[in-house]
Amino acid sequence: LESVYQGRVIEHIVGQELLSSKSNVLYQLQFWTRERNDSVAQVDFVVAFNGLLIPIEVKSGATGRLRSLHLFMDAAPHYYAVRLYGGIFAVDEIQTISGKPFKLLNIPYYLAGKIDDYLNWFLAHY
Repeated sequence: LESVYQGRVIEHIVGQELLSSKSNVLYQLQFWTRERNDSVAQVDFVVAFNGLLIPIEVKSGATGRLRSLHLFMDAAPHYYAVRLYGGIFAVDEIQTISGKPFKLLNIPYYLAGKIDDYLNWFLAHY
């Protein structure tokens, strides 16, 4: 299925998990885009958490490029980002293409519904 739908099924499942983790029925999923004549960048989800806009990138496999996430992080006034993917739980210290360092919380898909718990832990420890 992933080869046919190119990750859209996983994005949909993660979106449903994010929605179901909120108790407010008016909660809506948000995303970020940057459009220029030469390129378009998009981060799958952006969540407001403790006064920060945290980007969440969804990848259909255990690896993947994070070019749009890097662009978001270059503009963000903080150093925290999340990737939901088919790999293991980990925290990476990486740099954007322009050199800004940031922390990337890597979470397996099945933990998407617990995103607030993991963000609390992430921001408290990093």
